[in-house]
Amino acid sequence: MSPMPTELNATMLQTLMEMSGIKCRLVPAEEPDIDKDQ
Repeated sequence: MSPMPTELNATMLQTLMEMSGIKCRLVPAEEPDIDKDQ
């Protein structure tokens, strides 16, 4: 495999982190939302 450009790696990392954040927000849907209190 050829080394990937740093920019592409950063973009993929950011995308994965955003997807993980969305999943983390969607999963605990039954628990009370702290964001609503704020």
